[in-house]
Amino acid sequence: MNLQVPFYISGSFEITGLVSASPKYPNENAIVEATFATQNGSVSPDTINLTIYKPNYLTTWYSADKTGFTQNGNFWSWVQMIEAAPTTGTYYVHLTATYNNISDSKVTQFRI
Repeated sequence: MNLQVPFYISGSFEITGLVSASPKYPNENAIVEATFATQNGSVSPDTINLTIYKPNYLTTWYSADKTGFTQNGNFWSWVQMIEAAPTTGTYYVHLTATYNNISDSKVTQFRI
């Protein structure tokens, strides 16, 4: 007999959404938006860490922590003006967050 029992890890946490519009242009705002939740609904994470890499995958364009984000209801957003002469290509957004000592991460991208 083989018994399979589904289980739930108490307090699970996840980045439920991570988006950034594309393409972006010089002197325009780059905006990254995220949502966070547990099984009980939306939550405010304990930490948020954002790193955006330039198209060479090696150089950090910007980084921010939770203090660099603005909360608007259940959405968290980070905004930064793109310089007048940016490196063009695909920028990679890596977001990590923790809630009650549970971490999650997601990636997205945008083009300049």
